[in-house]
Amino acid sequence: MQTTIVEEQSANKKFFLTEGDLVYAIGSVTNHNSVGFAPFLDENIRKLRSPLPLTIFNRKWQQRAMAHHLDRLQRSDELSNDKDKSGGYKGFAFVQEWTQTYAQWTQNHRSFRKTLHDVYKIIEFSKLLGTHKNNCDDITEEFGFMVAFRCDMEVRNNTFSHRITDEDVKNAIPNISQRKESFVQQCYNQCRNFGELEWEENLYAPGHSHANHDPLTGCLKQQRSNQFHNNQMIHNPYLQQQQQYGGNNFNSHNQNNYNNN
Repeated sequence: MQTTIVEEQSANKKFFLTEGDLVYAIGSVTNHNSVGFAPFLDENIRKLRSPLPLTIFNRKWQQRAMAHHLDRLQRSDELSNDKDKSGGYKGFAFVQEWTQTYAQWTQNHRSFRKTLHDVYKIIEFSKLLGTHKNNCDDITEEFGFMVAFRCDMEVRNNTFSHRITDEDVKNAIPNISQRKESFVQQCYNQCRNFGELEWEENLYAPGHSHANHDPLTGCLKQQRSNQFHNNQMIHNPYLQQQQQYGGNNFNSHNQNNYNNN
């Protein structure tokens, strides 16, 4: 009864109310809509370590992954002593980053930054990640979207897979906001060799003209490994659209800067 009186008197106020081991934030709500992550990914996000594919920040994937995690916990109760002995990730299958369209890539990047900032309170890195995304946008204007798309994956994988150590600090996270021209040149050359420089869209995404090609080799994929077509975790608004997009997103001056293999 005392709790009810306090709530009525403080209807427009924000305060904390303790009940046993529980603490309620009366008058306050979260500033995000995250459905949460399974423990493996939750720990990876907190430690900013690989694997952290951008596609796990798609809300529909998160919902399916959490449902899968809860179902697995329920079915493995009787095997609780053995379920973690093999190590590694046993959760819902990751979605290949190569399935993303330009719009999906943009939205997933935004969701990644918002999750870091609002949910995990990793403020500084969320700012650095925003600068990295701005670098990618600049690369898109200079050389085309596919160069930026490839470069983004290379930089994020490098950042989350490695740590920097010196005499004063151990296991420091690399600076993702620093543009690495060696990565840009490498990705530019690969896009040029695969004929991707004028693409304004990721044509390797399901439903597009190169969905049956391997983006790592530029060659046709084997039928048995055509996994991108079978992935339904991310809705592709361009599923019925097969034509190749055109565009000229890099100037001749910049092309001359990256004309070596």
